[in-house]
Amino acid sequence: MQTLARLLVGPLLLSMAATLATSGFADRGVGVSVGEMKVETVLSPGSSYKLPPISVVNTGDEHSDYLVSIGYLVDQQQMQPRADWLEFEPQRFSLDPDVSADVVARLVLPSDAAPGEYFALVKAQTVAQSEGSSVGVAAATKLSFSVESSGWLESRARQVNRWLYDGSPWTYLLPGALLLGFLALKFGRVPFRVRFERR
Repeated sequence: MQTLARLLVGPLLLSMAATLATSGFADRGVGVSVGEMKVETVLSPGSSYKLPPISVVNTGDEHSDYLVSIGYLVDQQQMQPRADWLEFEPQRFSLDPDVSADVVARLVLPSDAAPGEYFALVKAQTVAQSEGSSVGVAAATKLSFSVESSGWLESRARQVNRWLYDGSPWTYLLPGALLLGFLALKFGRVPFRVRFERR
């Protein structure tokens, strides 16, 4: 009986050790191939701006999930843009080893954005597949831009223009269809009749 137990336990321990060794040496990695993103133009509140695409590459040796977000330096002197000012598409995705994905980045300034110098880190990091928690492997690039002082009316007008542009063509077609419907109801019944006669 003891010999049988040894025969069963021995391979089981070797299998567990091999599994632990394999998982222990699995490498999760990430790289970002874009340099520092410095916007030279002074930006206006209420506007949106397309940033250079960010190429994220899986530098590890296993399939991994990635999340793109923003962070900040400790005690940085520049102002911090809010997280909702930056939109990433896609923001979360999966990559096989040595495969990269381009992430489209867009900066959307609210109409009440305070004037000044802003700085943030755009970072790509691996995340656990189960609950979406970070596992600590990350790469980042610097983003810096300036926001000009703007009047309330100007910034609101830019915000409306951005909304019209983002929603086009529906933001133009829908009001036009409503207007045509109103005109048809209003003037569809004319107070006279036109009669055609053959001669």
